[in-house]
Amino acid sequence: MEENQLLEEEKETLHFSENVKTSLAYTTVWTKFLAIAGFIMIGLLILVGIGIAFTASVASTIMPTPYRGLGALGSTFIIILYVIIGALYLYPTNQLYHFSKKMKLALVESNQQLLEEALEHQRRMFKFIGILLIVILCIYALLFLLLFIISMIRGMR
Repeated sequence: MEENQLLEEEKETLHFSENVKTSLAYTTVWTKFLAIAGFIMIGLLILVGIGIAFTASVASTIMPTPYRGLGALGSTFIIILYVIIGALYLYPTNQLYHFSKKMKLALVESNQQLLEEALEHQRRMFKFIGILLIVILCIYALLFLLLFIISMIRGMR
C-alpha cells in the first residue's frame, strides 16, 4: 500500500533537467528586463499624455475664439485615454515581473510552491492579454461594421 502511494507521489513530481533549469533561468532574466522596461514605458506614456494635454491646452488659448473650448476637452480626453492605456498595460507587466521574481527564487531554492506561484502569474498575464486582444478585435470589428454601414447610407444619397 505504501509502495503504491510512493509511486503515485513520484508520478506527480516533475523533475527538471539542467537544460530546462538553464532555459528557465535565462527566461527569468529576459522577463525581468521586459517587466522593468514595461514599467518605464508606462511612466513615459503617462508623462507624454500629460505633455500632449498641456500642449493642447496652451495651443487652444492661441486659437481663434470658436475653437478655444476644444482645448480643455481635448486635453482631458487625452489624459484619460493615456491613463487608461497605462492602467491596462500595468496589470500584465506586474504579473510578468512577479513571474520573473518567483521563478528565479523557485530555481535557486528548488521550491515547488514558488514554481507553482510563478506559473500562476504567467497564466494570469497571458489570460489578461488574450482577453484584452479579444476585446480590441471586437471593437475593431464593430468600428469596421459601423463605418461600412455609414458608407452604404451615404452612398444611397
